[in-house]
Formats: sequence, structure tokens, C-alpha cells
Amino acid sequence: MNLPIYDQPNHPNYGPVRRLHVMLLQLFGDDLALAEKEFADTFGGPWDWWLHRNMTTYSYSERRAQRNCMSKFMTLRAAWETEEE
Repeated sequence: MNLPIYDQPNHPNYGPVRRLHVMLLQLFGDDLALAEKEFADTFGGPWDWWLHRNMTTYSYSERRAQRNCMSKFMTLRAAWETEEE
């Protein structure tokens, strides 16, 4: 299994991925592993791969790529909160 990009300091997109990882840790805390699994199951790949792909394949800016990933996470989080009610 490949290491996540945030564990590969020599990866070309390490910085943007690491910055988003820190934000996700703050938002999800102990539930981040569950959120990452749900993201991969729902969107067909890990979030760090999505961020990298958006920046390389689609030439998104870091900000736009992070917003794209974050909006997907927030969609999942909203669905969890709806299920809890």
C-alpha cells in the first residue's frame, strides 16, 4: 500500500496536502480515519490523491483544489449529521 502524500515530504504536492491534512485533523479530530475511508468509498479514491489530481491534471490552484476536497468532506459530514438526528 502506498503511503499517503502527507507522509511523503519529497512529494511535489506535499505542502498543499499537508496543509489540508492539518485542517481536516482540526475539523474531524478522532473521526478523521472514518472520514477518510468514507471519502475513498464515496468518491473512488483517497482525498490526497484527489487534491494532487486536481492540481496536476486540472491545473487547479492550491486554494481551488483544497476547496474542492473540503466541499466533498463537508458533504459527507452533513450526511453524518443528518443520520444522527
